Amino acid sequence: MGIYKIAMDKCDGSPYCPVVRVCEAQAVEPTQVVSEAGLGFSMKYQINRNVCLGCGKCALVCPRQAVYPEG
Repeated sequence: MGIYKIAMDKCDGSPYCPVVRVCEAQAVEPTQVVSEAGLGFSMKYQINRNVCLGCGKCALVCPRQAVYPEG
């Protein structure tokens, strides 16, 4: 088991994100990211590596394949 990360370019920041719902450790946190055009912010998710248990459930349920093991 290892720590997981979210690829910001694949994350759509959905408020219905299954990755957020499946994380028993509540390690998935919202974060604001500057838009590609630099004209505003969008909401994405990141995994708090200090809280992540490394179970991998998040990677299994992500419909955009944005979650991957760190390292």
